[in-house]
Amino acid sequence: LMSSTAFGWGPIRVVLSGELMRFPDAQPFLDDNGRTQVPIRFISEALGAEVDWNPSSQMVTIKRDGDIITLKIGEKSIEKNQEITVLDTAPLLKEGRTFVPLRFVSEALGEEVRWDPAIRTVYINETLETAEKTTVISGYIIPINTGSQLEVRLGLYEELGKRQPEIRILANEWTRDANLEMQFREAEEILIQKIETEVVKAAIEYAKTRTSYREGLDDRSFKGKERRIDVGAAPNDTIYFLVYFN
Repeated sequence: LMSSTAFGWGPIRVVLSGELMRFPDAQPFLDDNGRTQVPIRFISEALGAEVDWNPSSQMVTIKRDGDIITLKIGEKSIEKNQEITVLDTAPLLKEGRTFVPLRFVSEALGEEVRWDPAIRTVYINETLETAEKTTVISGYIIPINTGSQLEVRLGLYEELGKRQPEIRILANEWTRDANLEMQFREAEEILIQKIETEVVKAAIEYAKTRTSYREGLDDRSFKGKERRIDVGAAPNDTIYFLVYFN
């Protein structure tokens, strides 16, 4: 997954069949060859493959649906069912974790892969149906038509003279079928795309302290390295998450 614009700032995101993947610890990254490397755990859990790691030989073996794929740390080749293909990058070890090149392994397993450099996102098995499940606002991947009733808008104020947030995320609970917990989960998934996980979790936990829709929630800021999240709510109104550049 290579692009002349791929080396810009921002995390690498992976969307599988319309679902934004979560990487709780080891994160995808671009290696020195401009290829997306993912922890081998992603291959086994998300793509439903059986994975074996041999630390003595530093060999990775991946099995799914009768296919057997092998890679070796540091070697630019992939073997599928005894047929060898030379790659332009290699699996590697980083901070004690095994990473493999996402495109080559996914395609070897029969998955279709697309890279969008503008939002640094890898799409796997993107069909028209799954593509319609998400949209992009201000460079964030937004789930749509989920039924949670979370609102996401461009962060433009109508009033002149006010600083504009990058994006507005509004969680509401005024309708009977609004799923507030699901809205919080979706808001978290959106925010962690560009803001540190611990900052996002703190903002979400603060939003959850609101005990009643009739009560307000004092505005509070949660600052990350590049952006901050302002969280608050007026009485009888939505909870807002406003993202600003520091």
